[in-house]
Formats: sequence, structure tokens, C-alpha cells
Amino acid sequence: MDLPHLRRLEHLRELLPVTRVNGPPKLLLFARSGFSGDLGGHAERRADVELVDLARLYQGE
Repeated sequence: MDLPHLRRLEHLRELLPVTRVNGPPKLLLFARSGFSGDLGGHAERRADVELVDLARLYQGE
């Protein structure tokens, strides 16, 4: 997973009708093979992005 996956989710979030959501939803990215360093860096700096790999999914890490 890399930054284009995050950009796509950001775009899709912008398409949500404002009247149907209470504030911007978090963007969750799931990957079994891990995430690129660039994507990991972005996620660390943003409260609205969560990365979930296999360890986090099954062990809560």
C-alpha cells in the first residue's frame, strides 16, 4: 500500500454528502503485506488515517 491508495480514499471521502455525515470519517487502510514508508510517515502525522496490518488486526498491536 502506498500514497495513491490514501489519495483515492481522500477523494472518496470528499464525495460524501455533508448532510449525511457528522464530520469527516477516519480513513482506514488494511494491508497484509505492509505499507510504504511514505504512507507510514503520513499516517503518523495525521489523526484521520489509520493503518491496519496483520499484526494489528490479529494481535491489537
